[in-house]
Amino acid sequence: MSCFIFIKNVNFKLKMEDLLELALGFLIAAVPCVIVFNFFYAIFYRFVPFEIPLISKRCNSCGSRDIIFLGSQDSISFRNKTASGVSDKRFKNNTRYKTIHTLKCSSCNQKFNSPTASTKVGVMFFLLNKFLFPFLPESPFTS
Repeated sequence: MSCFIFIKNVNFKLKMEDLLELALGFLIAAVPCVIVFNFFYAIFYRFVPFEIPLISKRCNSCGSRDIIFLGSQDSISFRNKTASGVSDKRFKNNTRYKTIHTLKCSSCNQKFNSPTASTKVGVMFFLLNKFLFPFLPESPFTS
């Protein structure tokens, strides 16, 4: 009987402070998960999916930040091909898709390709592209 009275008298209502504390806790826990996901996704696919673009891209030849986006081109290739160069039908998920974005420098009029269409990049992609990507072999997941 005393156990029943104890359970009946406990108040399970959540206050607004409790909800805010839970939301902040989930947000704090989600940030490291997103960072780790971005890091491993970027290593395998050479692209960072969740990032805030903060750093302006520079021209490869002159270093200018005055860059214009020209357009994108999608290409499809196959991991496994037959002797004639056609996709091998014995394998599932045999296609690889790649999008190349073309940018143009306004100062020197030189065109160059980029993995993203934005004229800015995020901090993680900038650091990975500067220090890690040049030393890694070509990704097997992208063409």
